[in-house]
Order: sequence, then structure tokens, then C-alpha cells
Amino acid sequence: MASSDLVIDVISWAMRLEQAKADMASRNIASANIPGSRPMQVDFASQINLLKNTLYTGANTESVAGLLRQPFTTVESDNVGIGGGVQLDSEVADLTSAELRYKTLAEVLSRQLSLLTIAASGRQ
Repeated sequence: MASSDLVIDVISWAMRLEQAKADMASRNIASANIPGSRPMQVDFASQINLLKNTLYTGANTESVAGLLRQPFTTVESDNVGIGGGVQLDSEVADLTSAELRYKTLAEVLSRQLSLLTIAASGRQ
């Protein structure tokens, strides 16, 4: 696998992460008025630790790419409001942040693909 493929895989993984965060914030907002509902969050730390351990052991790019395709897990959030409910302001902020990061990553991916197109066509 070429390094450009790995770059695209990493950007794609980051975009999936932001999509998962946005989906989770949307779910938390939708369930805010349901009694006993607990906010959830994407468990990003465990996947990063697994990825770090894989990289430190000298794994090949295929192994890393396989890890980047694994689904994200969710855990109960510490971000609870008074009475244990959802903090709507925080969830809306999380949703907005995820949207902005996703758009930025989409722009980075677009530029990376443009560079690959230029390289493939032989232009300078």
C-alpha cells in the first residue's frame, strides 16, 4: 500500500469519527426529554491506543489500514446535566464542532486527491 493510500485511509477514518460524533450528539439531543436517558459518547481513546500500540510494534500499513476500518464503540458520557440528564448546550456545541471538523477534513481529502490526479497525469 502506498503512503498516499494510508493518508487517504487516515483522513477517511477521521471523517468517520466526526460523523460518529455528530450522530451521537444528535442521538443525545433527540433523547434529552426521555426520562432516565443517559448521554453517550464515541470511545475514541481506546481506538487511538490500539492504533498507537500497533504502530509502535512496527506493523505494516495493511495492519494499520485494517484498524482504521474498525467500527467505533460508544460509552456512557460524563457530560451530564443536573439530575443526570443531557446538557443540550454542550451537545449542540459538539454537533457543530464535529460538522466543522468534517468539512475541514473533506477539504483536505479533496486537495489530496487533486494532488494525486496531478501526479498521475504527469503535470507539474
